[in-house]
Amino acid sequence: MNVTLVFLTAFFGYYVYVFTFQRGEKELNYPFSSLAMYGSVRAKPPYNEHRHYDFYRGAIRANLTTCSFKFSAWEEQFKGQFKGKFDERFREEAISRARRNCDAQRNYLFTHITSTYPEQWRVGTLTGTRSALEATWAHLNVKPQYYVPGIEELSLYKQIAHYPAYPSDVRPIVAHEGLRGVLTRDGQFRAAKGTYYRDQSSQDLVIDVETSGFSDPEIRMLYRVDVRERPEVQLVDVLPGHWVGMKFIIDESQWKKPGFSLIEIRERGEERTYLFYGPDNLS
Repeated sequence: MNVTLVFLTAFFGYYVYVFTFQRGEKELNYPFSSLAMYGSVRAKPPYNEHRHYDFYRGAIRANLTTCSFKFSAWEEQFKGQFKGKFDERFREEAISRARRNCDAQRNYLFTHITSTYPEQWRVGTLTGTRSALEATWAHLNVKPQYYVPGIEELSLYKQIAHYPAYPSDVRPIVAHEGLRGVLTRDGQFRAAKGTYYRDQSSQDLVIDVETSGFSDPEIRMLYRVDVRERPEVQLVDVLPGHWVGMKFIIDESQWKKPGFSLIEIRERGEERTYLFYGPDNLS
């Protein structure tokens, strides 16, 4: 009887604790909390038509020295570290996957990496994004199944993707994406983020832009409209407004809502342009 009473007290006590202090699924407290992935109905009117399904996700890409891979690079990287032998199937799959995911500009998309690393787009700070990229790079160098030789630069992206409505092929289409951060082999890190709010004194809609790794940046604000509701990929347009320091004041008389912004940055004197993910669902 005493054991049962202790168990019931602990069980319901912990349930009340989770509910009261909102210690939900983010802290792995299931089944004492609901799983957010099952916590809402995503059907949209009109209900008699098939609709696309939109969702947020991350992506990891790398820029490589070459797309001409030889398996000797794997053997050299893991010499003395990998217990066991690389069988013929692993060799074939590693080379085939590496070549298949590398394009003409030597950009490589990690389609098979564990979701822990692409999901780092959720990190809210620039220093946190750098730490996430450093951890990802370290992970790639110790896991033969994820390793790709010759990485010069690693990039983390945030995306909004659509699963097309039935009967289209069930392949997600990237409707909107931007960088969260870029880390090079020599340790250079570049990133940007924006914070969106309405100024209480002026009542202006403001995007406060924060950057890292740029000394003299040229910045433009771009955006797409209604990304989540429209199944087709929207063209990028210039977000109307003006700058006050690093704060962008949106011109509410000219823009369209809801807006999904992008932060375009070019370091003065350089040719390369970076396109970072900005605040979205602006309205």
